[in-house]
Amino acid sequence: MVLKAIKNNWYRFSIKNKQLIFIGIIILCVSFISIYIHAVTHKSIEQLSKSVTDYSRINNLLVQLRINKLFVESYLKEKKDKDLNEYKQSKDIIKLVLDQIEAKQDTTQSYFLIAAIKNGLVSYYEGCNTALEIRQSGDENYYVHFFQAARIYEYIEHYIRQLLHIKLSENSRFYDRLIDRASIMRTITFAGILAMSIICLGFGLLFSNYLTKPVRKLAAASLQMSKGNLDVKQIEVRSLDEVAVLANAFNKMSMSIRRLVTDLKQKSAIEKRLYEEKLKNITMQQLLKEANFLALQSQINPHFLFNTLNIISRTSMFEQAVNTTNLIQSLSKLFRYSITNQNSNVTLTEEIKIVEEYMHIQMYRFGSRIKFDLRCDIDTDDIIVPCFILQPLVENAIIHGIESKENGGMVRVKIVKRDEIVLVKIIDNGAGIPKSRLEEVLNREKETHMGHTNSIGIMNVLNRVNLYCNDKKCFKIKSKVNLGTLVVIAFPAKGGERKIV
Repeated sequence: MVLKAIKNNWYRFSIKNKQLIFIGIIILCVSFISIYIHAVTHKSIEQLSKSVTDYSRINNLLVQLRINKLFVESYLKEKKDKDLNEYKQSKDIIKLVLDQIEAKQDTTQSYFLIAAIKNGLVSYYEGCNTALEIRQSGDENYYVHFFQAARIYEYIEHYIRQLLHIKLSENSRFYDRLIDRASIMRTITFAGILAMSIICLGFGLLFSNYLTKPVRKLAAASLQMSKGNLDVKQIEVRSLDEVAVLANAFNKMSMSIRRLVTDLKQKSAIEKRLYEEKLKNITMQQLLKEANFLALQSQINPHFLFNTLNIISRTSMFEQAVNTTNLIQSLSKLFRYSITNQNSNVTLTEEIKIVEEYMHIQMYRFGSRIKFDLRCDIDTDDIIVPCFILQPLVENAIIHGIESKENGGMVRVKIVKRDEIVLVKIIDNGAGIPKSRLEEVLNREKETHMGHTNSIGIMNVLNRVNLYCNDKKCFKIKSKVNLGTLVVIAFPAKGGERKIV
């Protein structure tokens, strides 16, 4: 009957209360074991502390007795009042320590030894006092009484050593008992931990099965409903906890869903028409947003951005931000160059200047990781080339050749003249281009965009150079992986008019 009542009450408890009951039982068991271990340990520590204290006091008595004798000897030799005062103070300390030792003794043998020490101290003090008085009077026979006191001192010292030996023997027996007690405590602790582990594991298995069994039923029923089978069985749970509430809620929900499905089928045609109208409205709104965006985008032209850069440059100049001003001016020149000369031919001098402005930005960005070297020993003012020929190649060397290297590298632009041909070489010591990739670029198997500026890549530069020079051999690339890349462009020394390419 009792077990049945407990079982019924258990079913009525919530999951939280069940967990609290189990945790409370575990805490009580652990607390009991901890209190027992603490009590035994505290008692052992007290006994050990008492033994150490007794031994320390006896040893202190022996030390103070030796100090007392040293003061007596020092006074008899040098006759200093300081030594006499120290001798008297030492007697008081010896008496205090001896009283403390006597108060803590609980064996007959220790009692007799302390009595012998006291009697010996009386005789020792008498001999020392007599020797000190004779020494104060100037008589040289003081040593006779001192030697008698010294012999008594040896007996006292022997008694103190015996007392120490007795205490050591008692402590040895105490240590043996302490070791046995520690072994028993270790066994009890291990057994308690093992029992608690078994209880926790058993309760965990029962509790998890108790919780997961109805949950598994709920999961199976939910899976059936997700597959379209709405005629699932009612889930029954005997308990009255949260799992039961969840199961009842699921049962009500499944019934409601079945009723709702019937209503939804009747309203599906209306919903479909509403959806189509909504889709049309969304499409119209999207088209309107795109139109508004295109209208706004058309208002923001490159001239507006260029003018904005000039305003920012003047503002930073007034604020004396030199580096910011230089960077904005370099970017402004790049932007103005792309606006003004996007489809025209320019002088090689202008191309070199725009490369320098670009490298000024990149060198400020990468710092010491990138170096730039420009070598040009010829007059480039009369050499006409297509716009944006050098800068994309230099950019490609930085982005795909040097940027990925931890230590950075160098980009070198070298311009020389041979007969009526001007050779422009862009050299870097970067990562290089794999052979297969290089063949793909040169054979124009697919369009290649390498770099960022205005979407101009190697393919674009190659096409425009070949078109300008009317010679497919005027553009060459050589590269080795991990060594670098060399790009050579050959221009006629006399480029003629700035015609559109």
